[in-house]
Amino acid sequence: EDPGLDNTNWLTEIPVQACRKHRVGKTPVLCSGSTMGSREGIFEYLAAMREEFDHWKVRDECRLRIKGDDQSIHNYLYYAGRLKRARAIPYRTGPINVVGYRAARIYERA
Repeated sequence: EDPGLDNTNWLTEIPVQACRKHRVGKTPVLCSGSTMGSREGIFEYLAAMREEFDHWKVRDECRLRIKGDDQSIHNYLYYAGRLKRARAIPYRTGPINVVGYRAARIYERA
């Protein structure tokens, strides 16, 4: 994700802290909509996401009224070390380029 955004925002830090008592901190945002890997790696990722969604959906402290739980969980799993074989590729250096945050800033100025 764009280097102008980090995980100390409302979408990641607040829900992860409330649900898992874990601080993601000032780490790069990893876009949950841009996940790629081997077949086995994606299956492992999906299993971890499902397990974590199952944890969040039954606990009141995890049920915040925000959209984007997948982003919160995705970043939590990575930075908590729960995705053992995953690695993040720095912004604009890999095969996927996320434009959402940057494009929204450009649109706002237009």
